[in-house]
Amino acid sequence: MKKILLLILSASLLLLTAIPVMAAEAPDAVIDETKSGQIYLDYQDDLEGNAPISGAEFTLYKVAEITAEGSYQPLIEGIEISDTADMKAVTETVRSAYEAGIENGYTAVTVTNVDGFASFQELSQGLYLLEETKPAEKHLTTKPTFVSVPHTTQSLDLPYSQSDIWDYHIVIEPKPVLEGSLTITKTVQSMKADLNQEFHFTVTFLEYDGMLHFTKSDGTEGEFKSGDTVTLKDKEWITLSGLPAGIRYEVTELEADQGGFLTTTKEAEGYVFPEGSECAFINTQTPPPTGDSHILWIAGTIAGISLIAAICFLCMIRKRREDNR
Repeated sequence: MKKILLLILSASLLLLTAIPVMAAEAPDAVIDETKSGQIYLDYQDDLEGNAPISGAEFTLYKVAEITAEGSYQPLIEGIEISDTADMKAVTETVRSAYEAGIENGYTAVTVTNVDGFASFQELSQGLYLLEETKPAEKHLTTKPTFVSVPHTTQSLDLPYSQSDIWDYHIVIEPKPVLEGSLTITKTVQSMKADLNQEFHFTVTFLEYDGMLHFTKSDGTEGEFKSGDTVTLKDKEWITLSGLPAGIRYEVTELEADQGGFLTTTKEAEGYVFPEGSECAFINTQTPPPTGDSHILWIAGTIAGISLIAAICFLCMIRKRREDNR
């Protein structure tokens, strides 16, 4: 239970915006336009005792200039700059703009090292979009976010701080999203069953509707999303991967308890764990129906009457023999 609660709590945190938006808003402050900025990434795995996450690739795009008063001048037409912006739509807009080429644009790529650290150096002042473009092993990408260089701070004790008003050295701690998987198996326990019969399963993931990758026991692969139906035969399985660990799932078999079989389940609903979760559906043959029992009773009755008749016949023959003596 403790493990489940930990994953629920983690999921509620990890599936939010991974890196908080930092806005440069200080109307009474004056930015030192001669200073450049730096962004430092400290990527640690909270679910594994703050272990560093290495090999994660981050891409930085400049999306707006910043004025001396702290307002933004967008470099990309139509981009929404706000704390409530749809970051998926923003990222698609930014990518398209950079593919087409924009004036005064800047983009760079960095990868976290064995200590989970990475940085972008000598950055011109402005607003940037930070995107994790390739996740580390056994992790999913965090959500893109805006980062302002510089940004205002209320603390004089932040690392690398050179000003009590504007911070030109930004330290960011992305929240990790661990990857999990779900495997569904089907078993039919009967010598008389059609082992080529297909069974259909609806798989639902609560509060997650992203595209997933599936692999089946027959070697086929493809894409899957919450609410889709999969088909399995006896001794077949399917694994759905690319799931955020901690989310809840539900699996339902459409043919359960049909065709003279009793369907039992193991972990048909539960939580997705980083090491993988598994649910099983097993068909066992039910006792013969009532009609078969009735036929057996009639056959037994007839056999009993026949036995009594045979005994009576033998008794009659024996009595006649005795009378003839």
